[in-house]
This record gives sequence, C-alpha cells and structure tokens, in this order.
Amino acid sequence: MMIIRKAAGAHPHGDERAPDRRIIGEQYCPPIRRDTSFTLWHLACALYYEGNPQGAAAVLDQLTAEAQQSGDLAVEVLAMFNSAWLNGQSGNGRVAATKLESVRQLLRSPYMPVAIRDQLSARIGEPSAVAVKR
Repeated sequence: MMIIRKAAGAHPHGDERAPDRRIIGEQYCPPIRRDTSFTLWHLACALYYEGNPQGAAAVLDQLTAEAQQSGDLAVEVLAMFNSAWLNGQSGNGRVAATKLESVRQLLRSPYMPVAIRDQLSARIGEPSAVAVKR
C-alpha cells in the first residue's frame, strides 16, 4: 500500500495537490523512461509499416533491454513477444524460439500482471501466433 504525505497546509481539494502528483509521477513513473518507451514503440511500428520488420525487431530488443534495466516487466515481456513474432515472420525461427522461451519464463513470474499473462499465454498457445516463414 502506498502512502502519500500531503504538504503542510495543503487544501484537500485545491490545486495544492499538484505537487503531490508531481512527486508521485517522478517517483513511480520516471518521465524520461516513459517517453523513451513510447518513442521506441512508435519507432518499431513505423519501421514495421515501412516494410522493415528486422529493424522493428531490433528496436523492440532495445526496448526489452531498457525495460529489463528499469524493472518494467510488462513492457519487457510485450516487447520480447513482439520481437519474437517479427523474427518468426522474417524467417529467423531460432531467434524467435529463443525469445519465446524467455517470454514463457517471464510469464511464470508472480509479478506479471494477470491481464498480460492471460493475453500472451493465449497467443503463444495459438499455432500461428508466432509462425515461422520458410
């Protein structure tokens, strides 16, 4: 449970709550990391839609590494799964299989958000979810 201390003399319903929000935002959602994550997701999407799935996979690998460093398990597993999918589509079956095994291991974590675990477990279970082109 997170406890937030109010600044002395702050009114409970006024604009004085903004400093509390700012502190919470900096403490739990560092803006630089968040902006970097969004930028990398958008870059991966742009590369994919421009016909460069290998470039998109490389960007997602970078995002996976950054999420791992910052401890963002949800972003890490989603980026890794999508990178595996892109590698599978590009014919890199070994790389895709290695990444999928890592995704399966991460999904076993008790800290994995349930919605993401359910979504990815269902997608991994589908035979064509990460199909390898030959």
